[in-house]
Amino acid sequence: MQKHPENGDILEETRKSKKGDSESRAKPFDVWERADRDSGGMYSFYYTKVAKLYPELSSMEKRIAALIIGINSSREIARKLWITVRTVENHRYNIRCKLGIHSPESLESFLQKK
Repeated sequence: MQKHPENGDILEETRKSKKGDSESRAKPFDVWERADRDSGGMYSFYYTKVAKLYPELSSMEKRIAALIIGINSSREIARKLWITVRTVENHRYNIRCKLGIHSPESLESFLQKK
């Protein structure tokens, strides 16, 4: 069983069964729902904003962008979504490419200005 890195609670749904049963794994939507609930709905608000402004982003990239606006830290985003920091960094790179951000301006600044 895995323990959540922040609060140590055991999360049964994140445990993979030996048979690889997809029902025993946390789904990205479930993890997103939990993070959004913990934020008081702030992430959903940002997600809606990002989805309207940047429809070309995938749903995961929209989630990451919403969390960038609310959190900024790749490490904290990874912790909230139960993914690696490297995965967050890859999504950040893809978002920058899709949005055409080639200047030294930070992704956080770009997203927060809109």
